[in-house]
This record gives sequence, C-alpha cells and structure tokens, in this order.
Amino acid sequence: MLAENQKLFSEKKFGLWSIETNTEQEVIGFVGLWYFFEEEQPQLVYALLPTATKKGYASEAATKILEYSFNELGFE
Repeated sequence: MLAENQKLFSEKKFGLWSIETNTEQEVIGFVGLWYFFEEEQPQLVYALLPTATKKGYASEAATKILEYSFNELGFE
C-alpha cells in the first residue's frame, strides 16, 4: 500500500495524506483519493481514530481534498 501511495503521488499527484492535530502534531487519521475496484476516477476516503471523531477533523480534511481535486487536479 505504501508503494502504491508513492506511485500515485509521483504519477497522479494524489494518494493518502495523514491527518495531524495542529497543537500536538499527533497523527489522528488519514484522508485522500484512492482507486477501488478499477474505477475510472479515484474516490474520497478518510478514517479517524475513535478519539478524534465528532470534532470536525473529517469534514475539514475532506473539504481540503475536494478543493485540491477540483482546483489543482482539474477533476469535474
């Protein structure tokens, strides 16, 4: 999975990013774009540790990835 992530970033400019807290720089999850079942377009994916849920982290991270997808990668 790590090798595939590196490949996606080098070839397509996306993959999985870690989600960290600003204050403690603790990794609390991940967010990104990933291919499932040979789809034409990657799908938004994210996961958080149970202690990080219901705090807005997933919404903030997903919004940033979608903005990146549309603005930087040119997805429709």
